[in-house]
Amino acid sequence: MPEESRITIRAGSGWLFGVFPAMVMLDGVQVAMLTAGEPTTVSVEIVVPDTPDTKPLIEALSSHVTRGTAVTVPGAFVSRLEIPPPLEPFLNHGTLESISLEPAGGQKEISTTFVARGHDGVEYQLNGVRLRQARAGSEEFEFRSRESETPWVISVIANRATRILTLSFRAPQPLRTPKRALDAARFAHALSSGGVVRCLSEDTGLSIFSCEVAPGSFPTPTTGWLEFLESLVLLQERCRVLVTLPDDISPEDASDVVRFAAQIRAGIVEGAFTGAEISLKPDAPRDVFRKESKDGFWLGVVREEFLDVLGVRFPLGTVAYISTRVRLSEESQLALSRAGAGQGLDLSIEAVDGDSRTRVAYMRWLSESQLAELKALAPGMQFDFSDVAGD
Repeated sequence: MPEESRITIRAGSGWLFGVFPAMVMLDGVQVAMLTAGEPTTVSVEIVVPDTPDTKPLIEALSSHVTRGTAVTVPGAFVSRLEIPPPLEPFLNHGTLESISLEPAGGQKEISTTFVARGHDGVEYQLNGVRLRQARAGSEEFEFRSRESETPWVISVIANRATRILTLSFRAPQPLRTPKRALDAARFAHALSSGGVVRCLSEDTGLSIFSCEVAPGSFPTPTTGWLEFLESLVLLQERCRVLVTLPDDISPEDASDVVRFAAQIRAGIVEGAFTGAEISLKPDAPRDVFRKESKDGFWLGVVREEFLDVLGVRFPLGTVAYISTRVRLSEESQLALSRAGAGQGLDLSIEAVDGDSRTRVAYMRWLSESQLAELKALAPGMQFDFSDVAGD
């Protein structure tokens, strides 16, 4: 039997759990710590006759010894059970029903990095993967990762007799966080056409093992899915909003996520000016609209904006729209000339020609050089916002 096997003893209706020598657990609650005096041991003698009916039990016991797998032995095969006096009060004095043996998980962890490298040279790595011993026998042992650290539970099984190492990735539940989903997609993308997975020690940087991965072992994520996840992670980080991936994502939401992430990443987005409608307040100055120039005038609009997508509101902060080479439409010029003092107006703005441009600037994420570019386009415009540059 492997060292420090976990023993569960059922007698009558009472349950006793423990790792010996260590603590005594009753119904999952620690009731005693056995550290003083003589070493505390539980001695069990199991006798199983070799018959066709008992063959599965014999194989299970053998697997427990060699591979550290769990096994439950009916009480009828327990010929001797010696329990130290401190444990006797926790057992009923009825008939022993069963004894269950399974290896105690190891406490020591190995900090590792898993590197996926495809045959096409694409590489991605998962850092900070801690592996802990899940079971161990005389021939085989298994290490597993924690569920919360990687997109999957990574299992590493090594068999000394066959000299075979088995590496598996199991998703315990649907991935709901964009970061974990992106890790999984990038790792799978690197291995989509086959490749090699290496496990490196983070303490030494040396390779612990490596294994070949056949094509098709990982599902191939589409380019669109990768782009969507990368964009969503960027929006989440820049806007500081926690996002949970829904079961269904509409094409419109996916398109908006990708488009706005690209704009935020760029900082300033330039495009052709296609027109605008503005409402002029009664006390607003109007001379700028009356000036005649072949180049027209520039127009600046500043406002707070939000992106509502996937059931989440992303604050985009202050967004500035700077349009150059624009002018009033003929109808608006006529309305402006006829308007009396103190009268509000709705005006239409149109492009002077094909060189009329609009720049959309996400002020929270502009560099100093981008801010200088905006100031040159709109001389005299105030850009001293609280969230400009460096947030």
